[in-house]
Amino acid sequence: MHFSDIDVPTSTVSKWISEAVRLNVSELDIHMIRNTGLPLSLFTCNTLSKLSLKLMEPYNEFSWECPPSIYLPNLKTLDIIAISKRFDNTNSISCDNIFKFIHGCPLLEDLSLDIRMPNNTEDFYIKAPSLKRLRLTLLYYSSKYIHKIVLNVPTLEYLCIEESQFVLNSLFVMEDLSSLVKAKVSCYVVDDDHLLVELLKGLSKVRNLTLDIIKQNEGQWRKVSFPTLTFANILTVKYTETTGQGKFDTICYVPKVKNPSVVSAGDIVHDDKFAPKKPGCENDFVLVKVQTWVNGVEGPEFVGVGARFGTTIVSKEKNANQTRLTQSDPRDCCSPPRKKLTGDVIMVTRGRCKFTTKANIAQAAGASAVLIINNQRELYKMVCEPDETDLDIHIPTVMLPQDAGLELERMLSNRSSISVQLYSPRRPVVDIAEVFLWLMAVGTILCASYWSAWSANEAAIEHDKLLEDFSEELSNTKVAGTSGIVEVNTKSAILFVIVASCFLVLLYKLMSAWFIELLVVIFCIGGVEGLQTCICALLSRWFKHAAQSYIKVPFYGAISYLTIAVMPFCIVFAVLWAVYRETKFAWIGQDILGIALIITVLQIVHVPNLKVGTVLLGCAFLYDIFWVFLSKKLFHESVMIVVARGDKSGEDGIPMLLKIPRMFDPWGGFSIIGFGDILLPGLLIAFSLRYDWLAKKHIRAGYFLWAMFAYGFGLLVTYIALNLMDGHGQPALLYIVPFTLGTFLSLGKKRGDLKILWSSGEPERECPHIRLGQSHVPNE
Repeated sequence: MHFSDIDVPTSTVSKWISEAVRLNVSELDIHMIRNTGLPLSLFTCNTLSKLSLKLMEPYNEFSWECPPSIYLPNLKTLDIIAISKRFDNTNSISCDNIFKFIHGCPLLEDLSLDIRMPNNTEDFYIKAPSLKRLRLTLLYYSSKYIHKIVLNVPTLEYLCIEESQFVLNSLFVMEDLSSLVKAKVSCYVVDDDHLLVELLKGLSKVRNLTLDIIKQNEGQWRKVSFPTLTFANILTVKYTETTGQGKFDTICYVPKVKNPSVVSAGDIVHDDKFAPKKPGCENDFVLVKVQTWVNGVEGPEFVGVGARFGTTIVSKEKNANQTRLTQSDPRDCCSPPRKKLTGDVIMVTRGRCKFTTKANIAQAAGASAVLIINNQRELYKMVCEPDETDLDIHIPTVMLPQDAGLELERMLSNRSSISVQLYSPRRPVVDIAEVFLWLMAVGTILCASYWSAWSANEAAIEHDKLLEDFSEELSNTKVAGTSGIVEVNTKSAILFVIVASCFLVLLYKLMSAWFIELLVVIFCIGGVEGLQTCICALLSRWFKHAAQSYIKVPFYGAISYLTIAVMPFCIVFAVLWAVYRETKFAWIGQDILGIALIITVLQIVHVPNLKVGTVLLGCAFLYDIFWVFLSKKLFHESVMIVVARGDKSGEDGIPMLLKIPRMFDPWGGFSIIGFGDILLPGLLIAFSLRYDWLAKKHIRAGYFLWAMFAYGFGLLVTYIALNLMDGHGQPALLYIVPFTLGTFLSLGKKRGDLKILWSSGEPERECPHIRLGQSHVPNE
């Protein structure tokens, strides 16, 4: 319904709209320019799902008021355009009416507001708990009033803010944008940038950000200057800046950087696969140690990253020269230094010109190396522009994080003589930590398998004795499962992998410091249970009476005296680890709790046959490959690796890992293996030993020995692949499952046991009561 070029009476317009409402209209498009009215029935329409409302006020004769009560229960899409050209500080199209309209739509998902009013002084407060998409176009012409716009939309996924034709005149307060994925900001900035900075601060958790900025200051075009801004989850930044010198576009992909900042042309953040290589700019990115010496005394050591360009940095400390450190003047080194350098290492700040420009100027001034101080606490990879030609750089260039630069500046300001050594030690091909981690994983499965097989064998012997003692009463009794054992079936195996995937995505989405704390609590509970189970099993041989004497405890039922005695120790151990888990040797406590938990799970959970084991490991094989490699296509980063490292949490990662510090690695760190890489193959290997014992097979004639060899070899291949891939995370089950499962299946087929292994999972045994009955048959 368009009421613009014809003079329609208000009563007629109201009747037309009322009739549409009476006929259960679902979509309505209303454009009003002249003095027309809206019927009350429109504001309580139950069937309306989409409404477009354009209100224009070219004359001083128009007024629009909303009724006190507005309720549109099914409206999901709302477009409002409110245009006023009155410059007398009185806008009859009240923003209060507009937001009253919004708050009366409980299911609103898509909202577009185009508000164009001169000299408007109203603040906006948008609170819509169901809103997913919001587009704001705010044009105030020559207004000098700074508007406050508050957004409280916890389910919002897309936000578009446009003030591109006129000045950014709004102070945005983001109360809740916890679900925001993508945002676009287009605006015109004059003089001070603080409103734009405040807006970007409110978008700090967005994953994809597009900026389109027009900048002018007192008639002169200039670039926008950003302070330090942190974006915790961002994957992509597209930045377009228009100045008097033209238009600059930057697209930045940063899937491995924790907190990338807004960047401008010529100062680009790249990941390895996006960074261009060409002659003069083809160095590998390497970490660089910067050892300081203060007045001849060894000082703190900092870590930086080497640039794509320049000479390579020596790898051995003994070959690195101690060189005097000098602060650049000017500090950004975008113009020649005011004094000649005589082989000094020059420290410069990031910004205003390209990295290669800084290096060329420093080289021409006589510097022996360049330390570029970042404007963030993180490290960025310095690369060359695709069209650069001035790459005859023969000095090394290293970027240091902001906090390192502040410390070096403090040291220089004390008039101390500061010298530095730059070297990039190489990681060892194999660290002894990987050997110990391999032994830890294999040893855990070995212990758990023997415990599981011993328990199953004891249960089988006890059952046979029971049948012999009560042969007549129990002649028709089927073999009962061991008490407390959980057997996995095919459906639960598939469901397990699906649930594990959902849990992994949950970890990825909610990864934060508080969520890591929650996982630590859960891990401690499981670790306490596992540790007391293992300790009680060991001590029960010496304290049989305490292990077999029980007491009833409220909420827990019957608990042995041995468990009551051991439990406090386990709880204290777990609590101490949780409190001091960031200390140097906390990994020992984590590994003890983890190993105890894994052994307990392998003791309780059983794979009944090879069929279930094949389904479980097959699904886990696909699970590992997808979340390590293929998830990059959907999430722009490896979900499994991000979760394991704890990239978004500010912590060392999830506690569900076994880890050992890299002992001979100059860069430190840990070698890790996830619980799933031990638990899932361990279920199949424990099954193989149970089968061997029940079938009374010799160690070489059985399946356990070869399954253990296959697992160990698969894990070894994983570590080889890890080193060949330069430390990039590898899905261990990609290598372990084919070796372990393939060995089991091929041996079973060769020996003719595959049918029994696949279906029943137990060797055929003669029942003792039948054998007993046959021994009493008289000879004729």
